[in-house]
Amino acid sequence: MVKSKIDVKVVLLGWSSVGKTCIVQRLMYNQFGDTSTTIGGAFSSKRVSVGDVDVLLGIWDTAGTERYQAVNRSYYRRANAAIVCYDLTNYESWDKVKFWIDELTTNEPDIEIYIIGTKLDLVKDNTEPRAVPIEKVRELAERYRAHTFETSSKTGENIPELFQTIAENFCKKYPQGIVTSNGSKNNSSVNLQDNNNNGNKKASSGCC
Repeated sequence: MVKSKIDVKVVLLGWSSVGKTCIVQRLMYNQFGDTSTTIGGAFSSKRVSVGDVDVLLGIWDTAGTERYQAVNRSYYRRANAAIVCYDLTNYESWDKVKFWIDELTTNEPDIEIYIIGTKLDLVKDNTEPRAVPIEKVRELAERYRAHTFETSSKTGENIPELFQTIAENFCKKYPQGIVTSNGSKNNSSVNLQDNNNNGNKKASSGCC
């Protein structure tokens, strides 16, 4: 039996150095290490299965610095899911989460939002204290009907589960994909291929 295929556009947003690129690196290559700071956006794609559906996740990793905020709007346009990241050990990174959620809900009201706490290994190992209370995260998630995960790119904890959940939730919401006004199925604004294409420049190493 031939599997049906669905394309899903995913964008990662969040403050600089929260570990967005490390999430993608762990997902794509099952690796962890120093990464370059993203300038603009970098594209990757990952195939996952949901029952008899072959889901191709087109993943855009975006820059976290404020000067690229206007550029990032072009990457989340027509996205199906947004991963909004913050560092569990850095409260300043949490302050940017609501900014991005407000941006998303204003410009892409149908987008599924995933609020992701990164660097869980530092909290579990007592290397760094938890700076963002769980209650604050739950309150914001309930307000915007967002999903929440806590992840570690170092150990890989919850990263495969995050992207599998994104695929499963999309298939539940759009079991036949998104049908455009001309009757064709088209739920992505990018040409998705199974690859990792860092077409935009990257600066020197950053932190995961």
